[in-house]
Amino acid sequence: MKKKKKSVSLNLECWMWELVEQIETNRSKFFRDLLLEKIKVELINEKLMTETDTVSELLVEVYLNIIQYKRKLMTATTDRKPIRRLGMKNVSEDLRKKAISIHMENWLWDIAAKIAPNRSVLFKDLLLQKMKKDLLIAGMVKENVIIGQEHAEQFVKLTAARKINKKVS
Repeated sequence: MKKKKKSVSLNLECWMWELVEQIETNRSKFFRDLLLEKIKVELINEKLMTETDTVSELLVEVYLNIIQYKRKLMTATTDRKPIRRLGMKNVSEDLRKKAISIHMENWLWDIAAKIAPNRSVLFKDLLLQKMKKDLLIAGMVKENVIIGQEHAEQFVKLTAARKINKKVS
């Protein structure tokens, strides 16, 4: 039985969409893998699964309970400050946001909505975290660097080199 997929638009900066298109032909698969990797890392950290296990819907429910518990703890200990929004005046074309649809299984979209109220921000953060982690491991950036558009080309080259190494081995 095939699982039903749902299409949802993500609003990311144009440079991020260009980056994703350069490193992966299937955008939906790329973002699906990012989400599943985040869940897997959390479950491994909580010692609920091993590196060789695969993420199942049941494990995802456990993950959601952990997230909800952590969110309650954070809410109880922090004060929220209002967010000031900036207008889109004088923003370069690369930094403007663009909406593109991504297709994933319904249960994954439900999880993404429970993890963060804004799915676009969730997937943007996942992409930036992956870029930083991979560039740190490769020694191309320092620990305290803020990842941005200027690191996209390095990440594309690193990803291309890894794909070539996988094909060779």
